[in-house]
Amino acid sequence: MGPVILAAETKFDFVVGDATALSSGYVFPPRGGRGTTFTWRVKYWDTGNQPPDAVYVGIWFPPPCGRTYWYPMWAYNPRDTDYCDGAWYTFSRRWMPPGTAYYRFAARQGSDWVYWPLPAGAYRRGPTVGR
Repeated sequence: MGPVILAAETKFDFVVGDATALSSGYVFPPRGGRGTTFTWRVKYWDTGNQPPDAVYVGIWFPPPCGRTYWYPMWAYNPRDTDYCDGAWYTFSRRWMPPGTAYYRFAARQGSDWVYWPLPAGAYRRGPTVGR
């Protein structure tokens, strides 16, 4: 069974759990070749100004892979430590199998996990990789 896919126009801008949230996730470019470097970004928020213990991007590859691979993300700007107004996290990957992949994000702060997008198990489409 594959992921739940959300249309691009579906709006779930904020996912809140115990004052921690993820929002505004995306991948760019949305299309490319096998040698293209793709970058995923998501914004991490915490009203207590606590940094995340970990932020991940989950990339689901269609069959024959048919599973989600989770990759650690890092701070886009390590000097941005004001989590009350949000801080961007990023991950880049050059090699991707041909076809359309799907993605989602997860973050942990203490014992709290937050995800984007919602609902649980939902993925965004992209990128599409040509042969």
